[in-house]
Amino acid sequence: MKQYHLPMQNVKKSNAICRAYWTPLNVYEPRIIALLASQIQPTDEDFKEYEIPFTALFTEKEYGGKDYIKLQKSLKSLVEKSITIKEDDGRIKIYPLFYSAEINPNSNSFKIAIHDKLKHHFIDLKQHYTQYNLLEFLTLSSTYSQRLFEYLKSWEDCESTQIAVEELHKILGVPEEYKKNFFNFKRRALVPALTEIMKKTGLEYVWEVKKQGRKITHIIFINSKPKAKTPDWLKKKIQKAQDIQNENQEEQRPSAHQQPEQANFSDLIKQLEEEKKRLVEESKKNKNK
Repeated sequence: MKQYHLPMQNVKKSNAICRAYWTPLNVYEPRIIALLASQIQPTDEDFKEYEIPFTALFTEKEYGGKDYIKLQKSLKSLVEKSITIKEDDGRIKIYPLFYSAEINPNSNSFKIAIHDKLKHHFIDLKQHYTQYNLLEFLTLSSTYSQRLFEYLKSWEDCESTQIAVEELHKILGVPEEYKKNFFNFKRRALVPALTEIMKKTGLEYVWEVKKQGRKITHIIFINSKPKAKTPDWLKKKIQKAQDIQNENQEEQRPSAHQQPEQANFSDLIKQLEEEKKRLVEESKKNKNK
């Protein structure tokens, strides 16, 4: 049997597409897009026809007949669906998502081809982008959690973000009954989504409302820990330097013979921490919120 692997475990999209308006049919549609984005390589110049194993999509259990029907419906919906994006220059554009999809039961995989017009939202992103862990995203169990996660992740480096309630309705794709009644929206969409996000991911937010008279017009999301992620390689270097320093302190013994000069690990740790701060500041500048 042909074996597949996902070459990258990070999803990278433009901020604009994370904040776009569209209504997923089910949790599988956002997962399919995330799985696709995780396969895009930094060196890619154009989209390819991406092949994804069934097991990557249906993470909860073994793949079965009902899942095959769900996959068919999801791919058909994505091929027929459009997405509304506010571009960086302020223009509102409506794009088709995919132009073809193919299911191959023999290899237990499916292929999807994303529309070329969306290339600048996925390929060669240098600024105005959002990046997150694929496996973290796949744990989210509702479309409201998925869409709210991407929206909040796109503002992660900021202390807070304010959004009109009507705009949040469009981003989450809620039904009309939620739009008419804020209590229903809060109880059935907003609070459950935010609760799951904070339980299963690294994001931590509190929120408050802004009113005009008695009407709730905006929601302010306040980030409990705004940050830019420290690269793993830097974390390892800092940890290694600290381990060596601790080892030195524990094993150091007086000697009558002159010892070779020991490295100043305190200075090394200080340098690495300064490099960490520099990378955080550089990340904030690159994202240009």
